Amino acid sequence: MSTTTNFKIGYRTSAGAVLVTRDRIRAEHLLDDFDFQFIPAFDECDESLAGGKTTELLEVLKVDLILGPTCNRPAVIASALASYYNIPILEWGLTTSQELADRKRFTTSVPFSVNSYSLALAIRSTLLQFEWSQYVYLYSNDGDNEKCESLKNDIQVNTDYYIGNRSRHVATCARDAPVTHVKMLNF
Repeated sequence: MSTTTNFKIGYRTSAGAVLVTRDRIRAEHLLDDFDFQFIPAFDECDESLAGGKTTELLEVLKVDLILGPTCNRPAVIASALASYYNIPILEWGLTTSQELADRKRFTTSVPFSVNSYSLALAIRSTLLQFEWSQYVYLYSNDGDNEKCESLKNDIQVNTDYYIGNRSRHVATCARDAPVTHVKMLNF
């Protein structure tokens, strides 16, 4: 993951909010009998690192809750491990994969991001409402090349499911380009 993306969604931009929340909980005496300790573990949006860091958090440090990871593939492996250990995991940031909403597979997972299933339903509703037959969805995948594939696949699966054979689409992910295009035709 690029330093730019990591800076935008990572620990450095969110840790302050966690600490402010902890301080307010203490000031208002909401959970006086609880001791909060925050342990940063950086996975850099890499699923191997996420698997190792999650295992360390669960096996060695015996954490009660995991906040993160912030990217799809690392979140899948971390959520599977958290489910196995029956520890809640709250995914956030760029975790948009519909796969993370599988309650049977990820029993302790709580995604905080709008997933691509919801995005697909919103696109479908907009197309139907305005009687449009095509769209182009543009976004930057700066430093997160996996996001395009996850988003493209989830949108295709969901629009196929809800539209059926009335849909013919072309979806592509641009490689080594700052903008990714996902396009649907003949809706």
